[in-house]
Amino acid sequence: MKRLLSDADPTPEREHESSWDAETLLLNTVRGRALEAGFILLGNVVDNSSATHGQLKAEVFATLQSRISSSNEPSVLLRSSAGHFFNTLLAARPEEATAMAERLFPTDDATWSERVEAWWLYLKWNRPWARAFPVLISQYQLTARKIPEVDPKLLEHYAEHIVWLAVWGMISPTSEDGLLERFVSAAPLSTREHALADVGRALHQDKTPMPSEVVDRLRTLWAWWRTAATATSDAADLAAFGWWFTSGVFDDEWATDELLEVLTLTDGRIDWDHEVIKKLAQGAATRPTKVAACLESW
Repeated sequence: MKRLLSDADPTPEREHESSWDAETLLLNTVRGRALEAGFILLGNVVDNSSATHGQLKAEVFATLQSRISSSNEPSVLLRSSAGHFFNTLLAARPEEATAMAERLFPTDDATWSERVEAWWLYLKWNRPWARAFPVLISQYQLTARKIPEVDPKLLEHYAEHIVWLAVWGMISPTSEDGLLERFVSAAPLSTREHALADVGRALHQDKTPMPSEVVDRLRTLWAWWRTAATATSDAADLAAFGWWFTSGVFDDEWATDELLEVLTLTDGRIDWDHEVIKKLAQGAATRPTKVAACLESW
């Protein structure tokens, strides 16, 4: 692996002539595939506490750490690929990985353009993690400030992180970081709706009973988001509540009340509408007045 990490491919000329992004370069060059193999190997031994694996973990980490430094790896894109695997690095050697984050990810406007690829790879391939959040909070805050400049499609990965950080209680509408408030006030409507729908779809797919404190947190988050979205010029992102309404996570009375509120604010637009109709029909016998009001607001 060490020999392959020193291979000439990709040459600066090949990288310059291609239109490849970091992921494509990682998968289609010799040094790229060697880097990927190293990160995968590190991930496979990170949780093994045996002496043999501990020694291997230390050697692999040191090799990767050396390779992705600017003094050893001339390709900015290959160095950026470490963003994909940053949580593995952090799990393996927390102190060293924390120091690496300052060199790998953007820390201010001056480093944004060169290092943003690593940051987007991190956001795309990693879910929010309690151990990583304090290490990367400056990157989350920098991105929050730059929201108007970011391509909405790329911003969707950031949106997923922000909403799940809130769901898991790592940030809140009142936390000092201001991440949630800034996101809802500055992000495009489509990105805000993507974030809410991402949670709603997950609630659909995971049928594991949810702790009451998480349900309460979700309800509080939704109520705050509805109020914040209403304060903007358009609250159409609230149409994503269709996923939340049909998930079965919330009690029917609260869900129906919120649905009526959302339909009023979105002029009758709701996502996952055919399932919303089915859910309303199931409650028509016990809540006929509210169900009828929802249908009238459609």
